[in-house]
Amino acid sequence: MANSDDQFSARSYYGNVSSPPSNQKPKSSLSARFQSLLVGRGDKRSPQAPGAPRAARSGQPADNLRFDIIAAVLSAVFVAGVFLDGWAHNHGKVDQTFFTPWHAVLYSGFAIYGLFLLVNAYLQNRAGYAWRSALPFGYGLSLIGAGIFAVGGILDLLWHTFFGIEVDVQALLSPTHLVLATGVFLMITGPLRAGWHRYHGSRALVWITGAPVVVALTLVLSMLMFFTQFAHPLVSPWAANDPSTQVVHGDLYVMRVNGTGQTRVTNAQMDAASPTWSTDGQHIAFDAGTQGSRAIYEVLDSGTGLKRLTSATTDSIQPAWSPNGKLIAYVATVNGVGHIMVMNADGSKPHQLTSGSSNDYGPSWSPDGKRIIFESNRSGSFNLYVMSAAGGAPTRLTQTSGSDDFQPAWSPNGKLIAFVSNRNSDDVQVFVMNANGSGQKMMTPATGKTVNYAPVWSADSKRIFFVSTRDGNSEIYQMNADGSHLVNLSNNAGLDDGAGQIALSRDGRTIAYGAVGHSTVDPETSTALGIASILLQTALMIGILLLALRRWSLPLGTATAIFSVSAILISYMRDEFKLIPVAIIAGIVADVLIFLLKPAPDRKRPTRIVAFAVPVVYFLLYFVALALTGGVAWVIHLWFGAPIMAGIVGLLLSYVAVPPNLGVTQPTFERM
Repeated sequence: MANSDDQFSARSYYGNVSSPPSNQKPKSSLSARFQSLLVGRGDKRSPQAPGAPRAARSGQPADNLRFDIIAAVLSAVFVAGVFLDGWAHNHGKVDQTFFTPWHAVLYSGFAIYGLFLLVNAYLQNRAGYAWRSALPFGYGLSLIGAGIFAVGGILDLLWHTFFGIEVDVQALLSPTHLVLATGVFLMITGPLRAGWHRYHGSRALVWITGAPVVVALTLVLSMLMFFTQFAHPLVSPWAANDPSTQVVHGDLYVMRVNGTGQTRVTNAQMDAASPTWSTDGQHIAFDAGTQGSRAIYEVLDSGTGLKRLTSATTDSIQPAWSPNGKLIAYVATVNGVGHIMVMNADGSKPHQLTSGSSNDYGPSWSPDGKRIIFESNRSGSFNLYVMSAAGGAPTRLTQTSGSDDFQPAWSPNGKLIAFVSNRNSDDVQVFVMNANGSGQKMMTPATGKTVNYAPVWSADSKRIFFVSTRDGNSEIYQMNADGSHLVNLSNNAGLDDGAGQIALSRDGRTIAYGAVGHSTVDPETSTALGIASILLQTALMIGILLLALRRWSLPLGTATAIFSVSAILISYMRDEFKLIPVAIIAGIVADVLIFLLKPAPDRKRPTRIVAFAVPVVYFLLYFVALALTGGVAWVIHLWFGAPIMAGIVGLLLSYVAVPPNLGVTQPTFERM
């Protein structure tokens, strides 16, 4: 325990603030009462006579606990909005527009805190303080941060308009989001800067007056975790996963036909593919689910209004909306064999069009809606067939043998059919033929072991959109109907764009496509990512703790509060809650160690012990929790080695926070 002369009272908290004269009457004006409410009692002075010139005041408004408490609470509300919006991004709920309820909460939190700072600065400027010093110490940068965030919000709106809504890691590293992050950090660290400066000659921090500081430390760590959530062991427990068994699911995206505005429509849990547009261009039908039980779904292009259309327990895949919008053709497995089906657009009255022991896939409607072309292996290899939309005997259009023709697409003018064939042994190419099967011609250039697939026509039948792996990644391309002018539209190395097929809206303006993330199946890479995430989060967590220990003797419970709240917030981002007890227990252990060892700048050995022991305990508990909740894929060498490495990171940071004595007098507590 600190001795009595190291303690401080609420009076010392306010610094050199003198009490107002007892005979001074309180201000009666509304602005004066508002100023008293916001700024507090630290700057009450006699009002000037009406019409008297305003007296300039030096320095800054006095330190004020009430101000710190309000700022800390508003900071917490603001950060809660950040995490809520981040959760919405991670769950595909804000991928279509900037104007969402989640952004409304985020920007409302910012507006309230920013207005609080701005009004206080304005009132104190009217009272005679210069604008640059109109707020208590530490909050000038918070006001600047509010300005940066406001500018960043405008830039973010423009960025989303021109380049689409970011998803996953893109949302964390987007330039405009990093501008917003700068503003957030400057705003929420106001109570921390104020507290760092305030305690003249005292190290002891107590809850009654130091709570705003603890809140600020917690929020800073939480935001650091937010922007590094792609490498956080609580939400991405690499140690619990065998990379060879990882399954990468697909999402539906939409983009403009020029490749801009790439935005996600569905959540990754669905494994969505094979999109098709309704006639009105507002709905997308697709298939989703696991193999053996995939179903047809419908969703608005905004990602809302999800509805399941098929109810069979076997696979229903590859939907194709009819030109009049009333029917949907699709493929259903009947006794393990794929057959062409048709149902009403609402999922009612499904009926089977093809039968037999052959597999029939890839239905595509003629522009007049009277015929359906599809692929079938009824002749041995897959060839293209056409039949009446009411069913009946199909007519064979292609005559290949020893290779396959598949994925037919009828041109809107009804004259041509694009399809895919592997007639060239090293390539899968896009072909075009007349509607009667004549004049078959390869359109994509042979490049050797390139897969070109999923062709669709532009609304004017003059261009073909398709997917190709020619650049090493699945991307969506466009070419003229004669095969000229090949252009990469999606150009996104982070996803296999179009891997789940593509579809063009009837107005020809928007492409819907299935995209799949890249799978990390290399065990060494998976292990490296897991260890790197442990070391990174150790650096952030212990760095914040050492920053606080360098300045203060922390009240019991500080580490528990910081670790627990930040863990709850980051776990909420990915709906991974099972490891939160690890952070809580580790925080309690850290608090006990701090209480017993009393680390401080002049107590280097206890500081180094705490810096080493806390991350070791944290991640030993982490592996125990993984073992109890589903198992650990890593071998025992990594179980123990990774926590020790985390401890070494903490130990090294302690040498930065509290350098060893080198015969040079260490500086006293500096201002932040």
